[in-house]
Amino acid sequence: MRTDPFNRRVLLVLAGIGLLGLVLHGFNIWRVTRFGATVGTDYHIGPDTPSYSRMAQAIRDGGRQDPMYQERMLVPLILAGLRAAGLEDALFPWVVALLVVPTTVAVGWMGWLLGARARAAYVSALLFVMYPTAYQYGVLVETDTLHLYLAVMALACTINGMKTGSRATLATAACLWPLAHLVRPSLWGLMLFLPFFLWKRLADRKTRNYALAACAGIAFVPLLFSALNLARFGIISPSLHQAEILHVWTCSRVGAFIETRKTGEPMSPLFNRAVSRARKDPRWPVIHGAFDRPEEFRDAYTSLLEDSRNYLRLHRKEMFHTTWSELRHQLTASWSYYNRYNAPSLDILYPDVHKILHIVFQLAGVFSVFGLCFVFAGKNRDVVLFVLLGFVLMFIPSSLSCWAGARMRMVMDAMLIPFVVAAASLPLSWKVVGALLVGAYLPRRWGASHGYYRTVSAMLVLTGGFLSFRLGKKEGKGKVE
Repeated sequence: MRTDPFNRRVLLVLAGIGLLGLVLHGFNIWRVTRFGATVGTDYHIGPDTPSYSRMAQAIRDGGRQDPMYQERMLVPLILAGLRAAGLEDALFPWVVALLVVPTTVAVGWMGWLLGARARAAYVSALLFVMYPTAYQYGVLVETDTLHLYLAVMALACTINGMKTGSRATLATAACLWPLAHLVRPSLWGLMLFLPFFLWKRLADRKTRNYALAACAGIAFVPLLFSALNLARFGIISPSLHQAEILHVWTCSRVGAFIETRKTGEPMSPLFNRAVSRARKDPRWPVIHGAFDRPEEFRDAYTSLLEDSRNYLRLHRKEMFHTTWSELRHQLTASWSYYNRYNAPSLDILYPDVHKILHIVFQLAGVFSVFGLCFVFAGKNRDVVLFVLLGFVLMFIPSSLSCWAGARMRMVMDAMLIPFVVAAASLPLSWKVVGALLVGAYLPRRWGASHGYYRTVSAMLVLTGGFLSFRLGKKEGKGKVE
């Protein structure tokens, strides 16, 4: 199999594609800001923006931080830096957008690593630049896109170091992981498994210190906050967000589901009312910083956590049902980006582009399955397992807490793009897509039942995955690490 070197020319082309992405993201931020000014709405303000704003002011004033959000310090630190420079919080999306360039290079780098071709790198980078959810959330003063860029770069550097033994990429990963973890704790669990994926580099004397640095970097933030929480509150936990997640979100969703089955009312308004009631609990302000002594926080936190766990134990069956329902929705609605999360939807601002992206990324969802199977059968099986492990660590907790929307899927969507490109190079993938069109989509348009559509689609995708796996085994000997 022909291979292309990852030389300066490839790097410059990827950087050029990244600059194109920076221009497009800048235009999108300007367009959304202008649209918001027209309708009298600040579209950069998301649900968690006020919390980050208060934390930023507390940093400048030397005040107390909200324990529920203390591990998400990078966004408040950036906001505090902007304010110290006399700038507005609305410039935050512009600062974050600068990371589009190195992240595009990282995704293209992954495409080259899996395909060993410059073309695979270019197409992977272009697909990432087109990824619509990043534009949807990139206008907000939130953690979503910042975590996307930092986590993708950290994952790409880790995987490259894992496969090639590059000391520079392992050292870069060691620096990027603490930054990604300070944005959102979604991938903290990877620290337990990274040594197993880096065992070859740990056994090699030339790369041992750099692999140890990567393992230390990914574990630094969780261990730091575990020590701080133990010293301050006597609670052994890296994150203090569990009580809020279970009490406000998980218990409210389970309660709304139970009430829906009893009364037949729609679940959404019942859920919203349950969330409002949960926030009126007298312990709610205490766990968010309204306490004089650490013991007050510890008592409120532990009692709220225990009450939530007891409620979920009592309604274990309903909790499993709602969690599986949310996870199944994410698995079957891959690459969907219709969540209207404060910012205007893409179909409002860019109706024609939206239609094209809808088709492209629906195809990408199917191709990602074939790409994972194809790559798994070759010499990059550990890369597939590492990416899928990240998927599990992000989606199981988010499905439990009803947060598994497009914003939680961005990192994994970006990491799947190189696998999509690997599958798109196989004629088999296009044949299966044609079979899906003829055997499932067109009959559905002509009146076939939804059950028929789902059954035929699942059978064809599974068949395509199996055939991709067999094809990957045959071509595995020709692959390069």
